[in-house]
Amino acid sequence: NLLSKKNWFPRIFHCTELVGKFICEKIYDFSQNDLHSSDAFILDLVHEVYVWIGVNSNEFVRKRTMETATEYVRIATDGRLQNTPIYCVDEGDEPPIFTIQFPLWTEKQIISYSNKKSSKSKSKNSQLRRVDDILSNYNKTYTYAELTSGKLPEGVDSMSLESYLSDEEFKKVFGMTKEKFYSTPGWK
Repeated sequence: NLLSKKNWFPRIFHCTELVGKFICEKIYDFSQNDLHSSDAFILDLVHEVYVWIGVNSNEFVRKRTMETATEYVRIATDGRLQNTPIYCVDEGDEPPIFTIQFPLWTEKQIISYSNKKSSKSKSKNSQLRRVDDILSNYNKTYTYAELTSGKLPEGVDSMSLESYLSDEEFKKVFGMTKEKFYSTPGWK
């Protein structure tokens, strides 16, 4: 096996945002304590890759981390399959294949920014979500009613809801085209 000849070990990358800029850096000698709730991480096990999403991470970091993991696998030159599965893992719902990579893993009580304990229940048979399925949601359009119903569809960035409207519905709601809207100065 090519990978065993290379003395390969699991790798993890910390993905965060700093002043609007996306940053992804490798962590050496990682542990569970490196996983910050406000960020996302890429865990590379070669035969599969996991994108860990912190409960307090923002949509920009989530999306960019999934895109980075996809590109990382696509351009890998380490002998892995080009269709290596990439899964999304939510903080508090990590599968055993993920947690076993961290020495002394312990279940933590998750506190979100709203200071409410996470209502996620750990499921022994939790379904792993494919990153490519989640990313496909970013290109979907939704109705105005769907976007204002209170619960946003998965993958929708709450800071740019207007971008998910169809061109026709956008014009109906805003009274202008998307092109006109995005070319208008922010102060108007």
